[in-house]
Amino acid sequence: MHDVTIGLIRKHLENDLGFDNYYLLASRLRERSYIRWAFEELLVILYEYSDLTFVPEHISGRRKKGVFEIFDEFVSKMEYFLSLRYNWGFDVAKHAAIQFKVYLKNTGLFEEEVIRLDEE
Repeated sequence: MHDVTIGLIRKHLENDLGFDNYYLLASRLRERSYIRWAFEELLVILYEYSDLTFVPEHISGRRKKGVFEIFDEFVSKMEYFLSLRYNWGFDVAKHAAIQFKVYLKNTGLFEEEVIRLDEE
């Protein structure tokens, strides 16, 4: 499912978060930059746990993280940075990750992970 998420994020970056509008206000440009940064960070982690690059647990000793677990850890990291009084951009990144996680849940492609989250 990591590969599906990677594809959805890349599509979102290309279609919805491009910099092709040269007339963006400076504040919107900064906001969009932080959102793009957040998704790029999530992509790096998702690639690490994708089927193409992840070495199985019995070989590597590392448990494979689920997609929603990766998003939750990213949100926690942003909350930590905000607690240190870093700039507002981390709040923008946090909210973008939360919104995209909700979008992923609503696609219906991740039923297995959603059910597992509900059981915990």
